Amino acid sequence: MPPAPGLHGTPRWAGFAGSGVIAALGLAAVLRAGPQWGFAALTALAVALVLIASAIALARAAGDARAGAVLGSLALPYAFVGGGLLFAGNLPLTQLGAPHVLAASAALLLAAIAGLFGVVDRAALFTAAATAGVLGIVGGWLATGTAANGAAPRRWWQASG
Repeated sequence: MPPAPGLHGTPRWAGFAGSGVIAALGLAAVLRAGPQWGFAALTALAVALVLIASAIALARAAGDARAGAVLGSLALPYAFVGGGLLFAGNLPLTQLGAPHVLAASAALLLAAIAGLFGVVDRAALFTAAATAGVLGIVGGWLATGTAANGAAPRRWWQASG
């Protein structure tokens, strides 16, 4: 029996939405893991790695680039959170700062590049994530107060000399 008009692909997209909800709940569980962030960070990075690898396998081996793009997009927040929590130690979330944004953005950039070259479909999504990663790296680096040679960056409003 042919699908009803206008409902073609609806169960597939409902499955994608359901996987997004499950991924969001998993990410919330990682963020509620507490001030001992080592295991939570490694778990989030491992989930991101599995999701990216699954996305690439779906896109390349199975030929389903849309499903690969969905899984790849679910990996991006896990990479960001895992990178941000990697060096958090015992700090509460409210005390994370620029170095954590720097690490989170670097992990996001790596996941976005892997998704961009591995999945290929929905390139705008992975390009936007890579751009956010680069901007986060630059912003985190500038906000740490250290530039090349360990000197504080000169701000445009400060007088020279």
